[in-house]
Formats: sequence, structure tokens, C-alpha cells
Amino acid sequence: ARIHQWIVEEDGTAVAYLQDYDIHGWQDHPLGLLPRGARGMDTFVFGEERMGQGLAMRYLCQHCQTLFSEGCPALGIDPHPTNAAAIRCYEKVGCVAGAEAATEWGRVLKMSLRPKEFRE
Repeated sequence: ARIHQWIVEEDGTAVAYLQDYDIHGWQDHPLGLLPRGARGMDTFVFGEERMGQGLAMRYLCQHCQTLFSEGCPALGIDPHPTNAAAIRCYEKVGCVAGAEAATEWGRVLKMSLRPKEFRE
């Protein structure tokens, strides 16, 4: 599918949104240098009170493991370059920072993750 979307729940409460998508389903996507079959991800946690507690890292690790076990060759995520908390979280999962880019959605920091870099 082009896009998969989820609401992440913890103890029956919606705590975050997560989607993954076919990077090559969009022309000139900033993460388009990743191989065919790679998925991009977008996520956000609901409410500042949930930030900084490892929540995003936990569900992202679980999701990355699932995608890699299904044969996904690489994952990409592109936070705003000034979003230090998100960048730290993605680095803890194993994402490697690449170049910054200007896109139609604003500035991004291109980050990628391959199965060998993944930190379960």
C-alpha cells in the first residue's frame, strides 16, 4: 500500500500517530535516493506531557522491526533540522543523519535506517 496509518495506544489511550509510506510513490521525494521498497515514516506524540519518556522510541523500534522482518530494505524519516528531540529519538533507534534539504513541506534533515543499523 502507498500509505499505512496507525493510532498508537498505551493502556487503551491514544498517545501518538504513525504512518509509513512508499517513498517512491511520490515524484522527487527528498528520501528518493533510498532503494526501491524503502518506506518513509512520519510520527507525532499527542501532548507535551508524553514527550521525553521514551514512548516514540518504543513504538518506532517495534514498527521498524516489523517492516524489516517483512523485507523492507531501508527506512527514512525527515524531521525539521531544528527538532533536536525528534532527531535524538531517531538516532537512538539507529537512524543516520544525512543532508538537509529544502522541500515543498519546509526544511528537513534526511535520516535513514537500514536493518544492519537498527537498534532493537
